[in-house]
Amino acid sequence: MIACSTTSGTIPHVEDVDAAGANDADEIPCEPRHVLETVCQQCHSLPTQNGAPFPLVNRSDVLAERSKSVTRELMIAQLESGRMPLRPVTIEDGDREILLDWLRAGAPSVSPRACTTSPNTPDSGRLDSSSDARADADVVVDSGADASSDAPDE
Repeated sequence: MIACSTTSGTIPHVEDVDAAGANDADEIPCEPRHVLETVCQQCHSLPTQNGAPFPLVNRSDVLAERSKSVTRELMIAQLESGRMPLRPVTIEDGDREILLDWLRAGAPSVSPRACTTSPNTPDSGRLDSSSDARADADVVVDSGADASSDAPDE
């Protein structure tokens, strides 16, 4: 998200990307991941498109050090200033805030999982102090027995 062009003339090659983070996209909470996938990865995909200097596919891409700065910090500055995304790509204010909240929190990881719910559902990974508790509380065990069947006959 820093820019879809580079003045240094050096664009990292796919082979130079650290393979250790190649599978950590599922550690990004679902809402920020959705924004990265639908907005940022229009250019910052793997391989990159439209002259983007690097991918933003994995959490390790966001935490990578580039040009003596951490990409996460550069993303915050670009999003706050409105410089990213570049036209014709747009970002809704709510999506910008979702991504900024996650980045400002240090781009924390979640347990690896697939995002199977819509990004606007409560357990979709939004950075909210109650979301983890809600996800744990949603586990309901149904034995299939009616509670009244355990009561003694009178």
